[in-house]
Amino acid sequence: MPRRKHASPIDVTSENFGALLIQGAREAAAIARGELEPAATRIVTAREVTVPPAPHYTPTAIRRIRRKLGLSQAVFAQVLSTSVHTIQSWEQGKRGPDGAARRLLWVAECHPEVFLP
Repeated sequence: MPRRKHASPIDVTSENFGALLIQGAREAAAIARGELEPAATRIVTAREVTVPPAPHYTPTAIRRIRRKLGLSQAVFAQVLSTSVHTIQSWEQGKRGPDGAARRLLWVAECHPEVFLP
């Protein structure tokens, strides 16, 4: 299994925040699949960054994202580390996702390959 090189410090800016988030998600997925060994340490210091808020998603949009990934509600719940009941509540409009979940939905919408094997 390949081992990642120890990374040098990264300057996080509003311009590269999204790319770093996607890179980290891809690396985490590769580690989870056993394709990559985690680095010993990675320290990221952000002193100031402005990140736009995660978009709000309608029940229809959430269902569309899940279907675009080709996932059942149960598998989508596992991918997002939540319950099937939560996914059903979102898709039925009973509740909406919180900020962290909306950010994950944004990643799933814009970069679905991160969540696919």
